[in-house]
Amino acid sequence: MKLKSLIKKSLLILALAFSFSTLTPVAVYGCAPGDADYPGCTTTLPPADPTCGFQCGMDAAHTPEMASGDMSSIVNNIVNVLLFVIGAVSVIMIIVGGIKYSTAAGDAGKIATAKNTVMYAVVGLVVAILAFAIVNFVFNSIR
Repeated sequence: MKLKSLIKKSLLILALAFSFSTLTPVAVYGCAPGDADYPGCTTTLPPADPTCGFQCGMDAAHTPEMASGDMSSIVNNIVNVLLFVIGAVSVIMIIVGGIKYSTAAGDAGKIATAKNTVMYAVVGLVVAILAFAIVNFVFNSIR
């Protein structure tokens, strides 16, 4: 029982560390203060004009796909991000299933749960890859 709570606490700590390190928004100025292209930017940080950093960041993040407004490229980008997230979650669930299997100690119910966890993670990954292939096929045939 202690090992189970230790694993849960460890996974919770890893999840919190991941969320705080990658999902927390960070203030970034997309241009140097005093940039000639953005006269509102001053040489002090933060700039005196609060819209300076925002406009510079928007200009830096602007891509050709955004300029064209092409719906297929926007959907393709969304599908790529979702596939990455699903892939990461699937790998994590495969690891969790492996840990469950290793700590089952011969209990048939725990072994079955662990096998189901790994199987459903793999099935979810396969479905995500097939969805990615279908979306790419449809958009490539439309172009």
